[in-house]
Amino acid sequence: MNNVAIKLEQVSKLYALGRVGSGSMLRDIEQWVLRKFGRDIRTSRTLLNKLDVPNRRDYVWALKDINFEVNQGEIVGIIGRNGAGKSTLLKLLSKITRPTSGRIYLDGRISSLLEIGTGFHPEMTGRENVYMNGTIMGMSRNDIHKRFDAIVDFSGIEAYIDTPVKHYSSGMYMRLAFSVAAFLEPDILIMDEVLAVGDAEFTQKSMERMREVNLREGRTVLLVSHSMDNVVSLTKNTLLIENGLLKEYGPSAEVVSTYLSSFDFDPGDFSKYRKSGSHKLSLNKITLMDISRTEELEDVSTGQPFTIRMDIKVKETCRVDISIFFQSSKFHPLFTTKLSDKQEVMTLPCGNHHIFLKVDPAYFRKGKYLATVVITDPDKVDLYDYLIHVPFLEVTRNAKESGFPSDFDQRAGDLFMPLDWDISENAEEVPSAEKSKDSKLGNIKYLRN
Repeated sequence: MNNVAIKLEQVSKLYALGRVGSGSMLRDIEQWVLRKFGRDIRTSRTLLNKLDVPNRRDYVWALKDINFEVNQGEIVGIIGRNGAGKSTLLKLLSKITRPTSGRIYLDGRISSLLEIGTGFHPEMTGRENVYMNGTIMGMSRNDIHKRFDAIVDFSGIEAYIDTPVKHYSSGMYMRLAFSVAAFLEPDILIMDEVLAVGDAEFTQKSMERMREVNLREGRTVLLVSHSMDNVVSLTKNTLLIENGLLKEYGPSAEVVSTYLSSFDFDPGDFSKYRKSGSHKLSLNKITLMDISRTEELEDVSTGQPFTIRMDIKVKETCRVDISIFFQSSKFHPLFTTKLSDKQEVMTLPCGNHHIFLKVDPAYFRKGKYLATVVITDPDKVDLYDYLIHVPFLEVTRNAKESGFPSDFDQRAGDLFMPLDWDISENAEEVPSAEKSKDSKLGNIKYLRN
């Protein structure tokens, strides 16, 4: 156990749906026993076995018989679908809730960032919350004071540090919360996927900070993420949680491959993909249509232009900007587009609206594609809706008759780009500015040794 930072033995978490007063004395006694003896459930193991019946709908196993170890100084990923039990596992490790059965061993001081604003008091200023969080972690005022400037500088919200955090945007909340968690030198840093709310620059900076915490300071990090690229690049080993069970624990690339192979390409209920939002506005449907917007499409060919229609319901008049991040079904990042790139910010009144995104030309290769959609106000003060990994496009065939190369199917990459090539007639001659202006090479310059 000398090098083990985290160890779980037969850990389970049972939630009772409902409360005392179910109409059955036996069920009321069962719920009372579970609350009373949940810390050492061996005294009521028979009761738990009785509850483990498929037809019992008044109880749910959020986690069941979880066993794993994490060594000191490791970064371990945790992946799985929404509702698989990832957040429950982090809450058990953070001591926010107790396991129904089993034992958890933790060696060292823990800092957790499970959701935006966790551990912050809305009436207190950012400065006061930093000191309060450090005190909760067992640090002295002098220790917090030494790290205070680094925390504020990293968060980038120095101008608002003496403002009550109830006035912070979700992005500012997240910036300060991450900075506090990462700079108060915990032995174990537990991170849920809250970084997705922030901008790309801060997300990258946060990832680098996690690497630094792990490599230079030898801290143990648990990271929940829906970004498979981040999981593979940051972690050595990964846990795959499925329906409350630990399905696989091993090298990150292998576990991610197992997870992706089970991916179900079916939009279905949007609640599966929705992460958060203020409910002033909601994206309810994404439809694939032809370029003229007259016919719905089930799939497209490579090179075939198409339109994405978004059905949006507005409950309260608001100014809107939309960002869409495109990924392959293997979660490879492709590109991001924003409504404000091409058009002035819109004000949408209450009611139902269609917003169209024209994709022409469309050089998606054969395969399936996902969209992460973030709808905010232009100043990013309010996050209206946030959906992650929504299936929206399937390219089922390559249009070779449209001039695509014969070896198109064997080429690597998720996108096909028909770029112009040109060859200089004299390799020793550096094209003048006048020649470059007429050349198809555009801004490409020759460098001569």
